[in-house]
Parts: sequence; C-alpha cells; structure tokens
Amino acid sequence: MENIRVELIEAKHLNGLCKLYKEIFNRNVKPQYFEIKYGLSLPDVTVFSQVLLVDDLIVGFMGAIFQSFESGNDEIRTLSLGDFFLIEKYRGKGTFNVLYVALYEAAMAKNITTLYAFQSQQTYKVCKKWGWKDGNHFVRFHIKGISPFFSKILRKLAPLVQQQRLKKALKDYQISFNKALHVRDSFQNGYHASFFKMKANNTLFWIEIENVILCLKFDVYVTVGYIYTQEHSNIEEMLKIIKRILKKSWIHDMVFHIQAQTQEAKQMEKVLKKEPSFLVSSYQLQEQALDFKKVRLNFMDMDVF
Repeated sequence: MENIRVELIEAKHLNGLCKLYKEIFNRNVKPQYFEIKYGLSLPDVTVFSQVLLVDDLIVGFMGAIFQSFESGNDEIRTLSLGDFFLIEKYRGKGTFNVLYVALYEAAMAKNITTLYAFQSQQTYKVCKKWGWKDGNHFVRFHIKGISPFFSKILRKLAPLVQQQRLKKALKDYQISFNKALHVRDSFQNGYHASFFKMKANNTLFWIEIENVILCLKFDVYVTVGYIYTQEHSNIEEMLKIIKRILKKSWIHDMVFHIQAQTQEAKQMEKVLKKEPSFLVSSYQLQEQALDFKKVRLNFMDMDVF
C-alpha cells in the first residue's frame, strides 16, 4: 500500500519539485524559483506551502503565500495560492484533497481568515468543488508597440537588448516604491520588505508618468502589476508616452491586469478595449471574518508577478 503524506516545503524538496515541474509543464526552473517565491530563506516569513509525497517521491505541490490586507484597525489575513499541481497518475482519485486539507489546517492554526487565488479556468473549477466563492475578477487592456514578429526575432538574436533599452527609456520616470504605495480607504495588501524580497525572481520598474504610478515587469512583454491614479492623473497622455517607450524599447506589447470596478479600470476602459482577465475566488475560513470582496487587489499580489 502506498504511503501518502504531506510535508511543509523545505530546502530538501527543491530539486524534486524542479523535476516534477519539468515533467508536468515541460519547463525548467531552478530551485530558487520555489525558494524565493515562497520565502524559504526569509526569517520573518511564515511558510505555508505543502509538498505531497508518495513513498518518498514528490508527486504534488500547493504553494501559498501569507498576505495581510489592512484598513485602519481592521485586517484580513489571507493565504494567496500560487503554484498547485499534481502528477497525472494521481489525478481524479482524491489525492489532491490531501494537500488541500493540510493547507487548510495550517491556515486555521495560524488564524488565517481567507484563502484566495488568481485562477486559471482549470484551477477555478477545482476551487469551486471545494466551495470557493467568486471574488472581484480582473480585466485586461493592451498597448501595442512594434510588430510581434520583429520583437520575437530580437529576443532570439539579442535577448537582453530589449530590457536594456526599456531600462534606458524608463530612466526619467523611475521612482522609489516607497513613494508608490499609498494607503487607501479600501483594504490593500500591507506591502512590506519581505514581499518584495519574494519577488526577486523578477526585475521590477517603479515609474510615474502623468501622475499615474505603475509597477512594471518585463519578460516576453511588459506586464503592469500595480497602477494608481491620483487627482491630476492623465491616463490618455500616459498611454501615449507608454506607446512611445514600447517602440523605443523594441517591445510589441504591454498588458494591464486590473481589478474590475476600480477607478483605474473605469478610466482605462474609456481609452482602451476591455478584455477578460484572471478569475478570482476565495474561501472564508472564519464565520466572523471580514468580507474578502472589500479587498483592493493589485496584479503584483499574484505569485507570478
């Protein structure tokens, strides 16, 4: 009989997780991918991510990151689910529920009020089976720079050129993230130093253009993880400047993922075509917990940003 058990993620699991990730997604990641993202080396981060083993072989994983959303004296303590995957052999047999129950129990022990996730269509269905409820979904907007064909050629021939050109083009607009993170009337992630250390797999750019504050990440294209408009923000002019920056940087696309119904989403919708983005759902662990729908989510709250 197979010995199925769950362990809290540790350094000893990292190589096995990389092999499993390759097997499932056909993509190579280094141990630092899991180590950094889930805060294994940070003493002030409580680790919640769970590894599923069968006879000492890693067959599944559920990544979770603690996030606190604050407004005045009120707090919503959450776990944001990141990577979760299971080898095909054990799917459809209830095996994944073992991981979920372990995470649930760990969350309850640490007084977490809510589990939530940015969902793909597949993970959305899984969480629905667990009784999760819809949250405030995201919408997306695109700005186009150069042709994708030319951009793809550049990535193959000189993969660092676009990033170097982008850095140069953004130089006059860069700001400290300390200036960027504003306290809002609504609940927003209480961003702290460890949060940004757990983003060290990516290079982020904090900028301000026409009184619009943005956090950008570049890989294949530019992704906006944070957008904040102020009293004198000029969205339309900001987008014109961004388009010029994309062309100077030889990049074909910038995508904004913004929580629907925020002031930023409504302003962007006046200028650009709105398209569907990530689904968001959540599960309340405590009956008296504050409503998660009050939370203001930014795309950089997601594990992949």
